[in-house]
Amino acid sequence: MPFGVEFVEESSYSSDNAPARPSGLKPIKVESGEPIHLTGLMTTRKCMPDIPRGDSTNLYIWSEIDVEIYVDGSKVMTIDHRSGFSYSSAKVQIQISSTMTVKARGLERTIDLWDFYIPGSPFCKMHVGTESFKEVQISEDERRVAMGNQSDLPVLFEELSTGTEYPVRAWAAERLGYIGGEKTIQVLVKAMHEDPEPYVQAMAAYALGRIGEQSVMPEIEKALEAYSIEVSYGYMFDAACRSLSAIKKAKDAKIDNA
Repeated sequence: MPFGVEFVEESSYSSDNAPARPSGLKPIKVESGEPIHLTGLMTTRKCMPDIPRGDSTNLYIWSEIDVEIYVDGSKVMTIDHRSGFSYSSAKVQIQISSTMTVKARGLERTIDLWDFYIPGSPFCKMHVGTESFKEVQISEDERRVAMGNQSDLPVLFEELSTGTEYPVRAWAAERLGYIGGEKTIQVLVKAMHEDPEPYVQAMAAYALGRIGEQSVMPEIEKALEAYSIEVSYGYMFDAACRSLSAIKKAKDAKIDNA
């Protein structure tokens, strides 16, 4: 039972056997069953006195998709993967009533920000993604919608083919893997073989693996052989190799079972 809190409900508990409260701290009567965070303890939202000016903290957001982040209705940051970064940060004021809204194509999600913040902490870290442990969880369908559709293909083809910065080309390749289509496959195969940046080649291969078109398997296998000696391009390159290997194993298993 946190100091200064008295729950209004019938039970064997009484204030007579409560721990001694610091002098001058009055109990706050609340209805039980409305959980919030209070310095790491799960208590009741009404137990927390309002902070007149709020806490100033650094808000860090990691996201699997491009998003805009709003705190109490004001935009505080944008995450654009074309920059090469999947995260951003901003100095914000958080009060007990503060909300955070995540906006992306086909998605708008609002949460009570205070529920994920420890009062007095110099930072508040949040993640937007499909895994269950993410503070702002999205579905695979929501992620696919956010990545784009057929109307985005001309721009993405142009970015992948002529983008001067490799993160721009890599992000275009990843988004194309969610959209698919015959022309998309052709553009990705070309990038997989010809892009000057191995990271973009790997991302193009990974996107082809997501699309899963078996007719390009010979091209993917050639790329896999070339990539097998490369070990220095980070987790996305490794993920591309695992994706290609999984496709090959699936194809071999299908032949064996025929």
